[in-house]
Amino acid sequence: MDPVFYKDVSLAMMARSQSPDKLVLISIENTNDECSLFWTSIIVQNTICSHFIVVRLNYVENLEEISMFEQFSPIESVPSLFLFAPDSNGISKKWDVFPTPKAFRAYLEASFSSIFPKEQLKPIQSEQKKQKAARIAVQLDSRTISREFSPQDTVKTLRSWISSEFGPEFDIISLPANKALINDEATLEEEGCVPSAKLLLRSRSIEVQNYVSTQNHKESFLGSVARFFDPWSGFNNKMSEE
Repeated sequence: MDPVFYKDVSLAMMARSQSPDKLVLISIENTNDECSLFWTSIIVQNTICSHFIVVRLNYVENLEEISMFEQFSPIESVPSLFLFAPDSNGISKKWDVFPTPKAFRAYLEASFSSIFPKEQLKPIQSEQKKQKAARIAVQLDSRTISREFSPQDTVKTLRSWISSEFGPEFDIISLPANKALINDEATLEEEGCVPSAKLLLRSRSIEVQNYVSTQNHKESFLGSVARFFDPWSGFNNKMSEE
């Protein structure tokens, strides 16, 4: 199961209150890509699995959320990482510099062995390494993010990740085929995203604007046609002028 990602500290803590056995990670970042190597690491992804609630906050996009978090704990450096252990009311571990994936995993093995026994965190087997990967690049305006998925991951998993980064109000378009990914149950391999795919996000609000514009144009056209075929329109206009 994938970890749950949030961009709202309050919502994350509410979720944690319902699942006090989960660990919470608060990630403070100053660029969108600076910490991507950490989060896209296979070691980190396998480690955080379903035991974590993760909040990724960017100093440009989530300043209000960061200010709220600073009332709870001062932020002395960026990027930095804060860990809340299960059933704890305060910060259990703080990294002023992001740890390497191996150091992060080793800390969890040593500190929470009941949750992360070493046999569950064993290195990926050679046959797993040989598996194909779906390398996905997603673009919205001038921003591009990327991540590797399993070919058997579904469009729903992809959409969840995109929503955590950009929000939910987008259609996903595969290039260069210009095909919309609409079947959430289809795998990335079935959708032709293996070994790689470039995806473009299209705001659904644009479709609404285009529809309204089309309707307005249609109504204007029909009004002109109606006036053309109305034999009294010219007479009425002339009478009104007199």
